[in-house]
Amino acid sequence: MKRIIEEIEESVRIHGHDGQQGLGMWLDYLVDMFDVKYIVNGTYDKHLEDKAKEDEHLFNATILWLEIVSKGIESSGWIDVFGNIYEEMYQSKGKSSMLGQFFTPEGLCTIMEKINGGISGKTGDPACGSGRTLLAAYTENKSGYYVGEDIDGISCKMCALNLMVHGARGRVICHDTIASPVYFNWGYEINEVRYPIPTPFYSLRLISNVRTDEEIVKIESNVEQLKLS
Repeated sequence: MKRIIEEIEESVRIHGHDGQQGLGMWLDYLVDMFDVKYIVNGTYDKHLEDKAKEDEHLFNATILWLEIVSKGIESSGWIDVFGNIYEEMYQSKGKSSMLGQFFTPEGLCTIMEKINGGISGKTGDPACGSGRTLLAAYTENKSGYYVGEDIDGISCKMCALNLMVHGARGRVICHDTIASPVYFNWGYEINEVRYPIPTPFYSLRLISNVRTDEEIVKIESNVEQLKLS
């Protein structure tokens, strides 16, 4: 984790950004890297080359992340790299306590899911954080559909990318689950389309049920055609 944080901090330093923005910058970088629109329009190889040139340090952090996740899945079934980095970079600075964010320990998530015995069908978490409970559930039932919800955008991105890199199928939406349980401005549909880099990792697609952006509608249509082909 330390090497990833060092790469993020170096990117922040080079670009002159506020250090508090580091993790968010990397998450946005990753969301764009795995955006399904590049596989739909056939430009994914070029897109990867562009991402490597765009920010060397965030690209290095991404390679380290993939390596750590691969080893974590092999040894324990799942791993939450983002949540651990978030706690390391921000918890001591007060953001977690200000938002009431206290992530459930990974070991406890695993124990709870083993007690549940793996729930079939759709599994949801209305305050998903970085997605630990959903990752633990996915380890017990890899054929399910997993839905995460959170009011914090950073948490939603962490959860979506965590589910994606573990191979889960589902969605994550950003909204106030209690005040607005139906409507959301943005979220991600996860792993509709697979593509191999460097092992079979997957895809994200921006979604919304209150926005009708032309790009969102176009990508939805193209993904459906790709799934049928």
